[in-house]
Amino acid sequence: MGRGFNKIGIDVGYGYTKIANDEGQRIFPSKVGPAKDISFALREETGNPWDVISFDGKSFFIGDKTRHSDMTLTMRTRDWISSDMYRALLSAAVRLGLNGGEATARTLIVSGLPVSYYKDKVKAENMIKQVCSDLKIEEPHVSIIPQPFGTFCDVLFDDNGDVAEQHGSISINDIRVKRLGIVDIGYHTTFPDSNIVK
Repeated sequence: MGRGFNKIGIDVGYGYTKIANDEGQRIFPSKVGPAKDISFALREETGNPWDVISFDGKSFFIGDKTRHSDMTLTMRTRDWISSDMYRALLSAAVRLGLNGGEATARTLIVSGLPVSYYKDKVKAENMIKQVCSDLKIEEPHVSIIPQPFGTFCDVLFDDNGDVAEQHGSISINDIRVKRLGIVDIGYHTTFPDSNIVK
């Protein structure tokens, strides 16, 4: 893809949404709540261009701003990919990936799905394209990959896309002659919400 592209990597997880672009990485809690007018606050809030998302006549608070919502939406089923919650989180993530601005070049978005959800690849691609349409991003290039694949590529390649001779304690020779296992310990795998280590 090269130059002239806004390149954004997005991982919408059950616990946190992660975004990477050429300028670095961002993260926010995967929380969504119906937006409402805030009539009183002890301190003035500056707000972010991504923490209130609106579409189809509905508005949602995102991330930490959901503390102002009367309820927080949650979904941990396969239907999540077609939900307003997923669309709102994706919209916030794309805005963050564009650093709060507009797409000034063609946009490449790479995201992932768990292997067991990979049959929903087209649904996920269409949801990202819908978000891009909402944000007036024309002709986005969208790629959905199995989630462990990104980790494998991180081990195999360096920042320039060349094969890395060494990655931490793993060498390219290890990958050639040994099996490489990737374990994704998800947000709700090892501890309850109340004991999150940040």
